[in-house]
Amino acid sequence: MRLVAPPARWVNVTPVAGRIPAGESRSLEVRIDAAGLGGGDLLTNILVTSNDPERLLHLVPARLVVAGGPDLELSATSLAFGDVSVGGSRTLALTLTNRGVTLLQVSGATASPAEFAADSSAFSLLPGQGRTLR
Repeated sequence: MRLVAPPARWVNVTPVAGRIPAGESRSLEVRIDAAGLGGGDLLTNILVTSNDPERLLHLVPARLVVAGGPDLELSATSLAFGDVSVGGSRTLALTLTNRGVTLLQVSGATASPAEFAADSSAFSLLPGQGRTLR
């Protein structure tokens, strides 16, 4: 048996070729990876050829339903303000980006301890959109 062509990029089949003695069977491992895919219904076919004279080509349909959602990405995981003089202030930026496939709703931001402040207004980000908080 042999895979005719690689299926869609989100499907991996192993092994891609092999021999199956008469009267025996072999399992193929089929793995899917939805990373980087948008939400939706994806279809592909896994095509296997063999020397079986009654069925040289076997077509196995594969379907993946990707449940899309928002995916919050931060430009930093921590902020280092360094030395600030008494009575002084320093503002650093933190960018929030929606890497998902649906609307991201941010209800607000808080900072602690009380000596720190953050923009606490609510906002929404479309897929691919970002907003910088100061």
